[in-house]
Amino acid sequence: MVGIQKITPRHLRGFTLIELMIAVAIIAILTTTAYPVLQSFQARSRFAESYTNLGSLAHSQKAFFAVADYYVSALSEPSHTLDTTPGTAKMDSAALRAAFVNLGWSPDGPVHFDYDTNVCCASGNCFTATAYGDVDGNGKMSMIKFISPSADGSVICGSGLSALDPTSFVPIGANGTPVYNSPERIQPPNAARF
Repeated sequence: MVGIQKITPRHLRGFTLIELMIAVAIIAILTTTAYPVLQSFQARSRFAESYTNLGSLAHSQKAFFAVADYYVSALSEPSHTLDTTPGTAKMDSAALRAAFVNLGWSPDGPVHFDYDTNVCCASGNCFTATAYGDVDGNGKMSMIKFISPSADGSVICGSGLSALDPTSFVPIGANGTPVYNSPERIQPPNAARF
């Protein structure tokens, strides 16, 4: 009797090597196209941190002013204490809590940005709160500012890092007017790493 070869149905045989290679190639193509989009979404979420924290910091400044009749300055933290440059990695915010203890402000958890607040006028009735960071990893420092000018609008303060931010550098809105009392992202002309 001749050996009978058992024929197995197609669904029980498994995948061929060619089919597996095609599946791996498709996954690789999808990954290479999706990765830049993922990085963009991550950078946007990091920027959202700065807008939230600057709004909260400005609110704390204004609440302090309502009680004490002046604003408070604070150094750029946490990089000043940690001796690091703000980037894509999160930094411990303990230095921020210590720097802003008089103001009563601190962020929730680790941060991607450095934060400072600067009071430049002798009367102490204007301030600028600023967030700095290279959160998109492009080697350029991004800056988000919250400017609260003097009551008559004649005096504005620069940020705490004057090398990155001349006093006259004010965010301009879509309608061409300066943006005050709201966090606004700007790209200073000399925004290299500091």
